[in-house]
Amino acid sequence: MRLKHICATIFAGLVMTHAQGADLISPASQWQYYDKPESPASHWNQANFDHSLWMSGFAEFGYGDGGETTVTSFGDDPTNKPITQYFAKNFTIKDLNSIDALKLRVLADDGAVVYINGSEAFRLNLPINQSHNTLALDSTLESAWVEHAISSALLHQGKNLIAVEVHQLSKQSSDISFDLALTYTPIEGHQTSKNSSDVSVDLQSSVKSEMPEHLGHLQAGKAESVSITQPKSFSNLYRITIGEGVPSLNITMTGGSGDADLYVRYGQAAKLSDWDQRPFKPGNNETVNYQNPQAGVYFVSLFSYKAFADVKLIANWQDPLGAKIVSDGPYVLEDKLGSKQAYWICENAVHQTSVIKSKVNRPKACDLLPEPTLTPAPHLIAKNVYKGVKKIVALSDIHGQFDVLVELLTNHHIINEKGDWSFADGHMVITGDMFDRGEQVNEVLWLLYKLDFQAQQAGGRLHLLMGNHEQMVFMGDLRYVHEKYKVTEELLSRSYNQLYDKNTEIGTWLRSKHTLVKINDALFLHGGISLQWIDRKLTIGQVNQLFRRHIDDEKMKIKNDDTLNFLFYNQGPTWFRGYFTEEFPEKDVDKLLNYFDINHIVVGHTSQEQVMGLFNNKIIAIDSSIKLGESGELLLLEQGKLTRGLFDGSTLRLQVH
Repeated sequence: MRLKHICATIFAGLVMTHAQGADLISPASQWQYYDKPESPASHWNQANFDHSLWMSGFAEFGYGDGGETTVTSFGDDPTNKPITQYFAKNFTIKDLNSIDALKLRVLADDGAVVYINGSEAFRLNLPINQSHNTLALDSTLESAWVEHAISSALLHQGKNLIAVEVHQLSKQSSDISFDLALTYTPIEGHQTSKNSSDVSVDLQSSVKSEMPEHLGHLQAGKAESVSITQPKSFSNLYRITIGEGVPSLNITMTGGSGDADLYVRYGQAAKLSDWDQRPFKPGNNETVNYQNPQAGVYFVSLFSYKAFADVKLIANWQDPLGAKIVSDGPYVLEDKLGSKQAYWICENAVHQTSVIKSKVNRPKACDLLPEPTLTPAPHLIAKNVYKGVKKIVALSDIHGQFDVLVELLTNHHIINEKGDWSFADGHMVITGDMFDRGEQVNEVLWLLYKLDFQAQQAGGRLHLLMGNHEQMVFMGDLRYVHEKYKVTEELLSRSYNQLYDKNTEIGTWLRSKHTLVKINDALFLHGGISLQWIDRKLTIGQVNQLFRRHIDDEKMKIKNDDTLNFLFYNQGPTWFRGYFTEEFPEKDVDKLLNYFDINHIVVGHTSQEQVMGLFNNKIIAIDSSIKLGESGELLLLEQGKLTRGLFDGSTLRLQVH
């Protein structure tokens, strides 16, 4: 028998008479919540109420404290905030006869009432007969966890509902917080839900901290080196995310000095008293195995029975073909009440946050995703023609290759190291195709959304033009969407094109953009201009307006209109490739230049290995195959000079072809 096991058992005999209880509801759990100014239906705390219509998130809930996982809304007026927010959660009791006692722990700033199956279980800092607008009595316990013993008679065998209303002390309160835990003590002779019968000790008094010092993500087959210098400490919490159909998961700790213990738990962090697996062996060589593990997140904690150093931690599993772990978002949508809500996917878990004062608040679990600030007027229409612009940069066909885009723009000082605009009063033109092929389309779009606003503030401009792949996505043609977004569709229960429809922040912004723009002596667009344009006597402004007006029309409606059929398909500005065929003569290029009174037509759409000129640089092709995810180029136009911007930041004069 392990020596520290013997010591722990002796210690337990001095301070405890029974084993720790188990969680029915753990802190940081997922809840449904309601944060609107209006009161919910009167039966909101009853089992027959449909809480699925509420938003969903993970505790801690609230705003103003800085420790929130899910940021709730306080409305538009900081001097008249809604008094009450509401929370509800279902949980299941498999064996009601095994429960001896219940303990409720509540974090509620400032007051709360807790109901179990519709009956009041606990009241904190609130008078009786409270209403939606009743103020809390005081705020003395606003940052404290309050414990209260409650009767197990409130529980039902099977499905149960716990519902909580949290009240503010005033309408001007700077913060609100909510979290809750519900634990039970089993009747003697019954086992708790965790395999802890071999250990009856509470080491809490000797543990330095049960909160992890950091949260890392273990990758399959990649070892992490771990050290803890303080004995009796929980630290170095890691997470492992696996998909459906994984046959086995193996987690191994080995090597180093000292004495470490390995704890693993599904869904949330392990504790000394609450875990799924814990080998509890001498030294640092321990292994945990799961056969046919449940898909989701596994948390790995190390406990320092003695200080230890250079312990190797490694997890091994193999995702089956087709399994994919996704983090994606935010997708900002406007709900039926006119409020904007952000939807996130963090390692296949869906989160929802409110937009507060234009800030899209990111859940803690989504730390690598964008956290944008919404611009005041994303739908404003820009001019069709610009003159006297001192410097222009143009690139095309990004196709979700976020890293390549950032490196290319940074190397040419279009953006700085923080990803902010640094091109002063210059104009940047992206001639379409942000969508499809790559797996970071959303990151690309949020970066450009930010740069659009920053460029205008600096006196410059970002011109984001319609490409054929934007057109395809808006119209529901999803053939080229990366497989990652198929997972997003499934988890958010919305088709990919719905995530960018006219009721979304990015969708509204994109629909305000042009298909063509004329800057100085150059015309920029995605595909090209065919001679039919001249025959139809079309103008830039007219075509930009037609695309904005009809981009959401049914395909047959477009096909049945002669002008729209021309614009939206093969001979139109988003699809035309005629310049790259041997049959297209230079005299026809000259006709187009004369029609628009320009010297250059700058296009993407047709992939090249570099930025290159055709017809004596009258046509400039800027699709430099960024879509491959390896490198790319851009075009610089300044003081009449045409320059290739290479991936490493160097430049070459565009040769005449």
